[in-house]
Amino acid sequence: MARPVKRRRSNSSGHQSIVRDVWGDRWRVIERRPTPYGFAVYMGWPTIYVGRERGGKPGVIVTAPLAAHLRTHVQRPHHLPLPVGRKALRRVRKLLGVDHRVWIDHRIYWWVDRIDDLATMSAVKFAAKHGPTSWTRNGTLSSTLVCIMRGVFLGPLARPRGWWKAPSVVAVMKNKSLTLNQIAERLEISPITVSRIRKDLRGGRPAVKAFRRGRGLAS
Repeated sequence: MARPVKRRRSNSSGHQSIVRDVWGDRWRVIERRPTPYGFAVYMGWPTIYVGRERGGKPGVIVTAPLAAHLRTHVQRPHHLPLPVGRKALRRVRKLLGVDHRVWIDHRIYWWVDRIDDLATMSAVKFAAKHGPTSWTRNGTLSSTLVCIMRGVFLGPLARPRGWWKAPSVVAVMKNKSLTLNQIAERLEISPITVSRIRKDLRGGRPAVKAFRRGRGLAS
């Protein structure tokens, strides 16, 4: 009795071509995932030589267009999503040298390059000037984040003793037409500090405790 012939499992998309990755290695394509950016993401296995495949789960083929896309948009790694899982993309970014550690280094350089403006400009003006080029994952820069990063790079912001008890500050704090974030932007403090000062103005715990972690000084 003749032995049954085993058939190779074919891909539903019908793609069985050979492509090269950005390093010149050959890969057998088993799936093509289109993107709206003018290129497709290919999945497959690396080939040892023609007709032979390495075993294992199919992986992302780092083609030249995919590598160029990830390197170009390293500042906004999640702004333009790709049809690939995040774990797989993290591996690809690490191979290309544009992983999370590199992103953090570039973010630090971005703030250091603007340290003079960070020290002299208000948080609102700094966000308005540098917001379009900000090194943030979502592409936006809030004045609250500016206040936080100012504390990180320049230390606590020294204010006059009891500054938060001034009538002008109290008037802003009690203005019901302003949101928590709007008050924080006007006074250049964090929203959580606004909440704590409001509580103190209503007879709660002293607001001095709200400023022990570098987000301002009060007493």
